This record gives sequence, structure tokens and C-alpha cells, in this order.
Amino acid sequence: MNSIVQSHLGANSTGTTTATATGPAFTGNTTLGNLLILHVMASCVFATVASAPVISLPTTSGLTWVLLKNNFFSDTSGLLSGSEAIYFCANAPVLSSATNTSVTVTKSAGTGNACKVQFTAYEVHGPAVSPADTSSGLNGQTTTPINPGSLTTSGPAFIFVSAIAEAAATAGSGFTLGIASTLLACNGSAQFILNAAAGTVATAF
Repeated sequence: MNSIVQSHLGANSTGTTTATATGPAFTGNTTLGNLLILHVMASCVFATVASAPVISLPTTSGLTWVLLKNNFFSDTSGLLSGSEAIYFCANAPVLSSATNTSVTVTKSAGTGNACKVQFTAYEVHGPAVSPADTSSGLNGQTTTPINPGSLTTSGPAFIFVSAIAEAAATAGSGFTLGIASTLLACNGSAQFILNAAAGTVATAF
């Protein structure tokens, strides 16, 4: 059965055209073989031309992060944009709580104001060595609830869902809320199911 070993609200940073967040992903050492997830969230506010920020591949000594999914929105009337990305390391080596993770976000266009970046991390026990069976995503959704789409699983499956939006998110049916952003100009959110039964899973917040 899948279980969350630890989760942590990681580093954050604010800049003008670029920002780099650097700090430990976890407060305790991880266990050999577990699944590590890094959820990176970024926002930009503009004087002109709202365009989604670009998130770089995170770096952590001893780990290789793999991009699972990234999504974004751009509000051209509100001059606000956001991006988020889910990275994972399956069957991970032991990661010391003293080891820093670093990720950079860059404003891709427009002028003025600031860009911000923040990450959260999860250590999960139980998922397979190759855990990314399927994924779904949606960019620029303008309706609520936030709905990345449905997934079909063979169960029991660990489901991790994330979002970046102007609206705050609440947990969808059967989901537990993860760690939300605390710094951004918009709302970064996550939710998860530890052991979803086989079938189609609606991932809406």
C-alpha cells in the first residue's frame, strides 16, 4: 500500500526577470527506493504582455528529476500568469536533508514587476519503480472547478494532481489536499489519492 513518508514546503524566491529558489527538499533523510515528487510553482505579474513563466529543470546533487507534466495560464487582461510542473525521481537513492534543491523561473516576455518561484516535495513509499503510468493536463482553463481531466488506472494507484490558478482550490472527491504555495501572486495547489481503486478517476479540484 502507498503512503506519504514526509512532505515539505520548500524554498522560494522573488526576482524581476528571473528567480532561483534553493534549499532542502525535505526535513528528514529519505529512504532508499522511495518515490520522490517535486512540485514547482511560479507566477509573474506584468506591466505589459502577460506570458507564462518558464520553469527550468530542477537540480539536486545525486538525483535526476524527470518531468511528468507542466501546465500554465496567462491572464492578459489582469497581467498575471502562472506555471507549474511535476517532477519525479523513482526508486530514488537516499537524499540527505542537508542537500539543497535548486530551481529557476524566467519571465518569458513582457515588462515590469516580478516573478516568483516556490517548490514543495513529497516522499512516497509503495509506488512501482516506474510509477508514471499515465497523465493528463489542461492549459488556460477559464472555468471552475479546476479540472485537469480523468485518468484510468489498474489500481491500487497513487494519484497526484496539481494546479496553478487565480482561484483557490479545495480538494476534489476522494482526494486529500497537499501543500499549497504561500508566496505566489496566484494559487499553486496539489491533491492526492494514496490508493485509488482500478477504474477511471476524476481529478477535478
